[in-house]
Amino acid sequence: MTPPLMTDDDPGAVVWITGLSGAGKTTLARAVTARLRGGGQPAVMIDGDDLRKLHRRDLSHSPADRLENARRIGRLAQFLSAQRVNVVVATISLFHEVHEWNREHLERYLEVYLHASIDFLERRDPKGLYRRAREGLISEVAGVDLAFEEPLRPDLRFDSEKELEPEVLVDRVLNELLRYEVKTV
Repeated sequence: MTPPLMTDDDPGAVVWITGLSGAGKTTLARAVTARLRGGGQPAVMIDGDDLRKLHRRDLSHSPADRLENARRIGRLAQFLSAQRVNVVVATISLFHEVHEWNREHLERYLEVYLHASIDFLERRDPKGLYRRAREGLISEVAGVDLAFEEPLRPDLRFDSEKELEPEVLVDRVLNELLRYEVKTV
């Protein structure tokens, strides 16, 4: 069972899980969200791909549109957190400026980076993105023809090639949240 992570006065925590496609962001986000809910905590999961669909696919995968999508996610996470909802985000979020904005504007922000080599991700390739990019069928794929700015100072960093047991990772994420003190924005 998950111990309480917030009191009546606390904003919700924002767990921002980032990494390239196929690193395990969605799997980890689902598991963290389920554990929070199972412990009686209000929690919602935001997946970058799902948010694009919610907005009627008005954004491409260009760097400018990816930045706008990440900004939308950050603002939505800020809004939900202020409503005392824990927010678990799964998104590539390519840019350092996104992580910095999050740190400046989200009171209980925990950045989790799932690192994996491009070779590993291309072997895994659950969505076929890397294969299609290498075949020239699609472009603007992070890690192939779009640069990915690895987080400069994630709170937690996991190696997806070695640490794929979701329950162990969930325990580490929740233990880090329990140590967290609300910072002043």
